[in-house]
Amino acid sequence: MARLGMVPPLITVSIVKSISFSVYESSKRTLLHQPLLPFRSESLPSYAALCFLSGAASGAFIALLSCPFELVKVQKQLEQLLARSGAFRGSPLAHRAAATVPGSPVAQRAAPLSPVSGGPHTASSWQAAKDLYKLRGIRGLYIGLGSHTIRDSLGTGLYFCAYETTKRLLSSPESPPGPLTHFFAGGVCGVVSWLLIFPVDLVKSVIQRDALVPGDRVQHRGFFHCLTDIYCRQGPGALYRGISVSLLRAFPIHSLNFLVYEGVLSYIRRSDSVE
Repeated sequence: MARLGMVPPLITVSIVKSISFSVYESSKRTLLHQPLLPFRSESLPSYAALCFLSGAASGAFIALLSCPFELVKVQKQLEQLLARSGAFRGSPLAHRAAATVPGSPVAQRAAPLSPVSGGPHTASSWQAAKDLYKLRGIRGLYIGLGSHTIRDSLGTGLYFCAYETTKRLLSSPESPPGPLTHFFAGGVCGVVSWLLIFPVDLVKSVIQRDALVPGDRVQHRGFFHCLTDIYCRQGPGALYRGISVSLLRAFPIHSLNFLVYEGVLSYIRRSDSVE
């Protein structure tokens, strides 16, 4: 049964990744051939800027698709926390009581929580999404879209920029990049993007958490207010709490991600040339 529960996330991640890479490549080709823009692929700074903007465009587009999924994930984390604390009573809108739980990890960092064993059952992700829609309409599924777009635009822009820059620095016209270069560059871009975007991801999760509780408990007025509030009250270390786990996962995951991507892309290009 646990394996069956992995199927929907795997399908969703696969679709989102495919769209992300497609929008990135399309944006890069479009920007590169704009006569009014000074992008040149032979210049590394110019090419890095091109990759960043193309990645940012991809991230902004993906944010429109992934925001409802991540909002439901935050709500599920809150419900699981309530179930652990004994405050959860099976209500489909249990998130309304989430702010009463002291020390919420979602407020500090939206870290994954393990399912509650032996306790009350929380609603499924599909049921949670339907409850949000019934309560707030289609706009309810896009709570925190602004902060989500900031995170995905910056994060995806840095992600592709770091990958393409590292790949170019490790190769040359006489020695084109191979699988080892793709593997290493993918790991570097995963680590670099997480280091720079981690505080933004934290703020995004806190803003969504705030929006899922009753209006009189909302603590932050917007992205920058939330960011400065966390920094001033808890110090700069709070913005990176829990980052070690993300960094440990980032290198191998994104190394394999780009290794597979470049391999598939190379296969498609060879197939097209044969035809």
